[in-house]
Amino acid sequence: MRNTKKSTDVLSDVLRQLSVQGSVTGCATMGAPWGMAVPSSEVAMFHVVARGGLHLKAGAHVATLGPGDLVLFPRGMSHTLADAPRRRTVPLGDVLADCRSSNDGGSCAQLTGGGDGPQTTYVCGQFCFAGGSSHPLLAVLPDLMVLRADESRGIAGLETSLRFLAEEARSREPGAQIAVDRIVDLLFVQVVRAWTASADRADLGWLGALSDAKIGAALSHFHAAPEKTWTVDALARSVGMSRSAFAARFSKLVGHPPLTYVTDWRMVVAAQRMRERRDTPLADIARSVGYESEAAFGVAFKKHFHAPPGAWRRQLPDAGAARTAATATRRREVAV
Repeated sequence: MRNTKKSTDVLSDVLRQLSVQGSVTGCATMGAPWGMAVPSSEVAMFHVVARGGLHLKAGAHVATLGPGDLVLFPRGMSHTLADAPRRRTVPLGDVLADCRSSNDGGSCAQLTGGGDGPQTTYVCGQFCFAGGSSHPLLAVLPDLMVLRADESRGIAGLETSLRFLAEEARSREPGAQIAVDRIVDLLFVQVVRAWTASADRADLGWLGALSDAKIGAALSHFHAAPEKTWTVDALARSVGMSRSAFAARFSKLVGHPPLTYVTDWRMVVAAQRMRERRDTPLADIARSVGYESEAAFGVAFKKHFHAPPGAWRRQLPDAGAARTAATATRRREVAV
């Protein structure tokens, strides 16, 4: 996919509303023979190989990963990791029970297990999405994304991030924890950017529309000001197209009629603003995404999230407490 300034602006907005919260759950050093079955998860999972190599199997996908390679499971797909392709695997919990664990003030748990053969060291982590699993970006990402070390070298900053992550995850230096958290938050953005740049348009879903000069520009105009009165005519005029031609082209590339996309994205933005601005009146939130009528906003919001906006906001957990609890839970359950 060819990147442009317009598509980059829209992608940045999409990622911003997703509100990615990343953390490292552990750094494992496993000696051959070893094999583990990692269960599915409600959060995204990733592994980065720092040293040695491992064999991955997830559904029908099989891959061998080496130093600097990364695999990401955006929807927490179950998978197996092992030192050899046909190695017997055991449940992750059993592997963890047999591992030696230490922290010693480091940025994350350091686990050692397996046999006495050649060792593999890899960093594991997770991504939680405050924007929720229904966010439109997650709908188009594949179940599994593998990024090779040689591919990351051609992407600005990504190779550096992966190298720093592997180093800081094993570091006992002061500040290693905050360094790891910041690197992981950036990592998701970089991986998605790399995927959009290399994937075929047919595999990109609605993101593929960003590379279209007309539709990409229209999306950029809308994302820059979702509070404006956007009609199909207004969007078409913004890129110099007729209404009928624009509507047909937009629906073909994005997969939805223009106003369906406008409404859905406004609801995503509104939900994010409700998370960030807990005390802001709903009428102000409604106006910020193009609704002069709070009642009309409420109807659209309930249709999208299956709950009225007021009730939906009241059930939101405290942002800081939610991240701490989620991270702590995953570190207990999935230390690698």
